[in-house]
Amino acid sequence: MQTYLITWKTPDAKTQFEAGKAFVKWFDNKEFENDPKGFKRLGWCSLIQNGTGVSIVQAESLKILWEVYGKWRKLGLDIEIQPAATMNEAADFFR
Repeated sequence: MQTYLITWKTPDAKTQFEAGKAFVKWFDNKEFENDPKGFKRLGWCSLIQNGTGVSIVQAESLKILWEVYGKWRKLGLDIEIQPAATMNEAADFFR
């Protein structure tokens, strides 16, 4: 699976609070436990003070990433997806 760094930001306070309500529902219903096969969330942080956040994930395809993050994009979040290397992979590249 490919590792990805996902960053997101909300364009304005209204979007941040609407997405925040959707996040609480998603979190309280433990929907993160229903991630699709071929997707693994390694870590995530929200920087609530500025309406941004990051996730480090692994996915088998961009299609799977869209399944997970598309609904947040529809809410108005700007989402950036970047392929990344784990520390082991980075060390292997430089060997």
